[in-house]
Amino acid sequence: MRFRVPVRGLAIIGAMALAIYFFWDVLLTIALVLLVLLVILIIARLFLPFGLGRHITGPIFRLMGWSFSKIGRGLASLLAWGFGIKMNRGVARRQQQEPLIVETEGEAPALDPKGGILIVGSYYDAVRSLVADLVRQGRRVVIVGHVSLCPSGLRSEEVRVIPLWKARFNALRLPDGGVERRSECEKLALALTVAGGLDASEVGMIARFLDVATRSGGVLTEEDLERLRTDYGAHAARLKDPLSLLIDHFNHPYPSLQELIDFRSGWKVCVLDDTRLPESSKLFARIYAIMNLERIAPGAVVVISGIEFVLPDINVLPYDARLVWLRLYRHLESLSSTGLVLATSNPYAAPQLMDVSSRVLLIDPPLSLLAYLRRNLGVTLNMRGEEGQYLIYRDAEGWKATRVIVGITGPIPVPAAQSSALMVVEAVRSRVTAAYRDTVLFADFADHAEDAYRALRAVRYLKEPDEHQVASEARVSVELVRRLAEKGYITRTEMRLVLTQLGESALEDFDSKVRGRRPQRFQVQQGGRPGPDNKTPQPEPAVPPEADEERRTGKPVQTDLKLFSGQILSPSELGEYY
Repeated sequence: MRFRVPVRGLAIIGAMALAIYFFWDVLLTIALVLLVLLVILIIARLFLPFGLGRHITGPIFRLMGWSFSKIGRGLASLLAWGFGIKMNRGVARRQQQEPLIVETEGEAPALDPKGGILIVGSYYDAVRSLVADLVRQGRRVVIVGHVSLCPSGLRSEEVRVIPLWKARFNALRLPDGGVERRSECEKLALALTVAGGLDASEVGMIARFLDVATRSGGVLTEEDLERLRTDYGAHAARLKDPLSLLIDHFNHPYPSLQELIDFRSGWKVCVLDDTRLPESSKLFARIYAIMNLERIAPGAVVVISGIEFVLPDINVLPYDARLVWLRLYRHLESLSSTGLVLATSNPYAAPQLMDVSSRVLLIDPPLSLLAYLRRNLGVTLNMRGEEGQYLIYRDAEGWKATRVIVGITGPIPVPAAQSSALMVVEAVRSRVTAAYRDTVLFADFADHAEDAYRALRAVRYLKEPDEHQVASEARVSVELVRRLAEKGYITRTEMRLVLTQLGESALEDFDSKVRGRRPQRFQVQQGGRPGPDNKTPQPEPAVPPEADEERRTGKPVQTDLKLFSGQILSPSELGEYY
């Protein structure tokens, strides 16, 4: 074997050595400046109060790490090119885009999402390849699920990533009246019923409650939940938890889902990333999206992952739950007429999903599905080997299967996903903070006004609060509680914290301007506990009589504004896939 001298690589190393020799003083100065900057950032991170050090230095540290990684990768690529070394082919292959069906044995129909496509098994590569194919065809796609389902190769303006755990939507933006309002209330009640595990008979109860409680255009608050005891008696305890889900997470002042998606903008792929939402909130968000995307994003192809949680097998449900199941099935049928892709890897996926889909793509599917195909459709598949992937389709002669090879498409790069998600989060943050910009707490605490509000409510409703109990209940720092005491919002009396007159006024001001409540006067009783006046608040003329029964429950309100720190999203916040 003939040995070849890597002249190009040796020349690159020589050039680098000469550059270091002639510019040694400059490089040494840059290194010293970076070292001093690093020491200053570490001191700021350790000693600045209220978490300011973490918020200020965090983005700078990430930017420095990103810059050094880019420089290192550039030098490594240059040396690899000089010495003729090929980089990792596996990584390079995952960054390219391949069509969904790379190879097939025999004839296979075109995978048109119109009519529905069901992907069962390890669906990530298949969904990304399918989405890339649809984008090349000029279609717009809305993905409900993990951000890694978005393919690579798209420009930043063509992707819109919405992290729903930070940029939530307001599900209570209902029409003014008429049949349309009742229909929207029933859709919302249906999503809450499934997410909260309620009975089908309780859909009408929730729909009527939402219709009455928000009829005057007000904001649904925890005080409204007290009316459940009067209206529904024993059912109030069951309805309270799912309605609290609306109040705490999908309420004012967040924008509507239509405003979040912004269909009129120029994106080609929109991702509703619900990865880090709680399970009940995740299920509610998916069902709400299924029932509204046909109106919000007309003509777009909808991709839904984890469909087994939304539509389980009807045979395992109780009889009274089948009406709710049929309503969800009807919405999926309506979506499949324009373009629908369902993805699941669960062995207990509902067989009825095949009735919504005209094409079924199997990629290492669970054995229970293979048994169902053999028993009910007469289709026997051999899933052994690396090419154990099949496309099942239906024609005039019945169900048929053909072996295929699915292409590999890499996920959207992390920096691109971070950039898109940060733009959405900042837009939502500016809208949410504008809702309490005129409050007393904002003047003293700025972006921490929501945290201060929760701390004041914890002081009001805890039995014998101290600094640590208030901080734990309101999920804030002890330093913030001490700042409230320094500014005169709370004071210590007989080894416990109580609200001052300024604190009561700040709570009423925040309630009326942000949470949509009518002000209620409070006075301090002999024991130091604040309590309501004996006078009953007079109803406003425009408010219906049902809204006059509001009571306070003592549950601290949260809108999680502390999530909006303005910092760059880390890869871990985009999901475990990365």
